[in-house]
Amino acid sequence: MQDLAGLAAELRSFALGAEALLDRCLARIAGRDPALNSIVALDLDTARQAARDSDARLRAGAPLSPLDGIPLTVKDSILVRGMPATWGSRAFKDLVPAQDELPVARLRAAGAVILGKTNVPELTLEGYTANTLFGVTRNPWNPALTPGGSSGGAAASVAAGMVPAAIGTDGGGSIRRPASHTGLLGFKPSIGRYPRIDGFPAILTDFETIGLLTRTVADAVLLDAVLAGPDARDRRSLFAGAAPWPARPRRILYVPRFGASPVDAEVSAATAQVAAALAGAGHDVREADVFFDTEDAGRIWHVVSRSGVAWLRPLVRQNGAIREPARLVCKLPIQGEHPLGILRPLRREIRQISSVVCHSIGEWGGDDIGGAVVDERSRQGGKVDCRCERHRRKGVEIHCSRCPLPLLGPLSRYCGHRG
Repeated sequence: MQDLAGLAAELRSFALGAEALLDRCLARIAGRDPALNSIVALDLDTARQAARDSDARLRAGAPLSPLDGIPLTVKDSILVRGMPATWGSRAFKDLVPAQDELPVARLRAAGAVILGKTNVPELTLEGYTANTLFGVTRNPWNPALTPGGSSGGAAASVAAGMVPAAIGTDGGGSIRRPASHTGLLGFKPSIGRYPRIDGFPAILTDFETIGLLTRTVADAVLLDAVLAGPDARDRRSLFAGAAPWPARPRRILYVPRFGASPVDAEVSAATAQVAAALAGAGHDVREADVFFDTEDAGRIWHVVSRSGVAWLRPLVRQNGAIREPARLVCKLPIQGEHPLGILRPLRREIRQISSVVCHSIGEWGGDDIGGAVVDERSRQGGKVDCRCERHRRKGVEIHCSRCPLPLLGPLSRYCGHRG
């Protein structure tokens, strides 16, 4: 399978038609996916009509974008109109949304052909891909191995050449891990770069983002151009744009390994080669150990993910539409009203990690990060309030949207209010 840029060039030059490209993808799915189990649902009629519409636009010289006519797969935790959205769980096996989640809507508006949904572990909370609905997804390079997770189905569909690119999600490595297992480029953007609405509840709070699995950096740039941009319905996307980086050498941290975790010799050598190339290009590359305790981070992540599941109440279907209940009730005993109050015993460890992250933000972005960064909510009714020291003294909970860990304690250094 060619990359997106090459396919787009063939479509624009009429060397290949969008419907012919769709048929090529379907033939590869039929020939390769039975051994891999990466795709759990296909929307053949809608995809074929979309491909024919693309062909008509291309003949008229009016493509909607470079993605017009390109088939893509979408992870089964992202809602696609008229296709099952199981989230890898029997609890949602009959759920068929009536509308697209915003990133999918943007892809359709750009002319992309949404071909199918890809397999995930239940609720996308594991580093492998398997569930009791659809079974195990296997790695195209060696079917005895896993493609990782939770975007393992998406990665396998691209690595096996069934589609040129796929859309997934990433909270704690769910795109980056499968990309490393299957030889792809995995991109997890900053929170809010790809706005999201009309999707499943965010059980991983702001850790999770929509992301990309592609063959090349250039392909990721093409998809990014379609998916990025603010939407008033997702406040996380309303951040102020960063100033362009000045044309000067960068300061780059090179971490050869995370703690005592093993690293394959081939991976270690390739990473060292990249670090050396960056240093040779004039950048300030500094080698150091990882700057946080990996065991503490793992313990915090386990609690974050499991408390998110406890917080989740199944979506309600009414008259064929999907809505999120106004109040999602935590099933576990927690301290206080906050649905993630279960994290209070881990406040010390969370503060340790967040202080390093927020300090790094200050180092690179300056002290006055501004109103889009800090979201303060009082414990009395969830009121969004002003960002300042005096409101903190009133008992306002603070949540830094650049390192989205709740219950961090004071972050008034980043308060946009100076009065």
